[in-house]
Amino acid sequence: MRKTAAKKSNNKKIPDRYSIKTSPTGSYITCLESPNLSVRIEKGRVFTESSGRKAPDRTIFLDGACDSPPFLDMKRQVYNLDHHTGIIRTFTLSTCEQAAILVLKGLDLTEKNWNIWANDPDLDTVLAIWVILNHLHFKGDEASPAYEIIPILRLEGLIDGLGLDLTHFTAFPKALEEETSEKIDILRKKEMSIKKSGKWEETDFLNYTIQTLKRIDELIFTPEDFKDFKGLDELARVELDEKTSAVVYSANMGIYEIEQHLNKVYGKNPGLIILQKSVGHYTIRKSDLFTPLDMNHIYDKLNLYDRYVTGRLPSNRWGGAGEIGGSPRETGTALQPKEIAQITREAFYKPNLLEQVIRISWIGFLGLGVALLSWLAIGFWRFSENYGFWILESMGLPLEVFTTLIVGFTAILFFVIGRKNFWFYGIRYPAGKDWWLFFPGIMLGALFGGAWIPDTSFNGGTGLGMFHLFVLLILPFSMELLFRGLLHGELIELYRTQRVGGEWFVSIPTIISAVIYSLVIVLSPIHYDFPFAGLFGSFSWISQLLGGMLLGLSAGLCRERSESIFPVWGFHTVAILLVSMILWVM
Repeated sequence: MRKTAAKKSNNKKIPDRYSIKTSPTGSYITCLESPNLSVRIEKGRVFTESSGRKAPDRTIFLDGACDSPPFLDMKRQVYNLDHHTGIIRTFTLSTCEQAAILVLKGLDLTEKNWNIWANDPDLDTVLAIWVILNHLHFKGDEASPAYEIIPILRLEGLIDGLGLDLTHFTAFPKALEEETSEKIDILRKKEMSIKKSGKWEETDFLNYTIQTLKRIDELIFTPEDFKDFKGLDELARVELDEKTSAVVYSANMGIYEIEQHLNKVYGKNPGLIILQKSVGHYTIRKSDLFTPLDMNHIYDKLNLYDRYVTGRLPSNRWGGAGEIGGSPRETGTALQPKEIAQITREAFYKPNLLEQVIRISWIGFLGLGVALLSWLAIGFWRFSENYGFWILESMGLPLEVFTTLIVGFTAILFFVIGRKNFWFYGIRYPAGKDWWLFFPGIMLGALFGGAWIPDTSFNGGTGLGMFHLFVLLILPFSMELLFRGLLHGELIELYRTQRVGGEWFVSIPTIISAVIYSLVIVLSPIHYDFPFAGLFGSFSWISQLLGGMLLGLSAGLCRERSESIFPVWGFHTVAILLVSMILWVM
């Protein structure tokens, strides 16, 4: 065996490779050399055999974390490394030895994300964790420094399984047995001290495990073993398909150096590498030319979700070439690494027909709720009129009731759905200038009955005074916030849309929101005025349907080209005022 201590020189240190990270599912340990492996140690957490066998793909249970005999699910790569439940302990390898067998037999731990579960970091468990996290060091021949761990695993396995009376069963030469026993004593010293004091259950298992992993490093490695060390801190990872991943890294090297390093260490790259150069600034690289990733589609999705990206600063966007690009240069990005990874996955993922039907049905339900509210307004008005329901005496007009309901309905929906990402739903300053082109379409749609212009004669011919003017302002805003804001926004997660300065086309979200809008116009029992109503007689609903469709399409195009609902609201309001003046003159 080599004398590791003698090799230490020049005040160099072994790199600090282990760290604790947090996620919505809890804290975990990771290693810079194997950032796709997450070690979770939860005190007292024991999976049943049934839940263990149904665990997500690429899961490893260690030393009692799953209450089951050892099992190997090769298809789903779920493994239970145990020597407690349902076995004859005398004849079963310890957990750390089982982990070593998996690694030495060639288990590929470089593929995608893995979760390693433990519930008690005794030395047997921590040694197993060390072997798994350092699996890359076992890829070479037996001269690799990592093989120094083998005698420790064999002796600790005997001690943990059989006790101290059969340690000679290793058949080690006396000098090797004594040296290995000394190393185990060093590694167990703190564990034994804590247990003796009765404070083991109060110990922070994650921090304790990291300290022990570092002590193992000091016994096995020397600083020279890491002279070419390039640590990659994996900030986020998503699986794009069975073979391709997108990974966000932080590293002290460039994007091309990362590619070379990953090829050298793993023999391959993830399909998409995203490098965090500094907070808010990223380079994004398609490392696999044959991966069907459309970088322009990824840029569009990132721009859509990034609140720092607006058409007011046209150059401040995610963008680049077909293989490499980056984040907005002037402001950086507001997106966090995990958000960038998830948005990349969304850009790559193509929703199936069922998912599209469910989403469209959902937004259709929300939109048609407006028509339902108008029917409720009629019902409440008639009920209060016939039975003197005192709460509604001051709201004796159906339009008043309807306005109150629709404003409340839209406000609640926006609070529930859009309050966190309000810019995503068009609540932002308008950008560009070409959205002015759509006012004629909105105006023409209003003339044919596609706007919310109340028929005051429906309220006894008395008019609504100031409330009428209030309705002319608040109803268009509520309608645009609902249809061009929330409903349109819920659809752009699935379908492409236009952007400021981009190509011209009519998007699916624009078409669907316009169809729902026009149906609501027709289905609502609240009466509306429009100049050409007399031309159609009892078929005026056809004019309203076509007018609603024209207004909805124009409003949707205006919303996309301006990236805001405010120009649409303005155009809608101006159109209503102009049509109201025409009706007054008539």
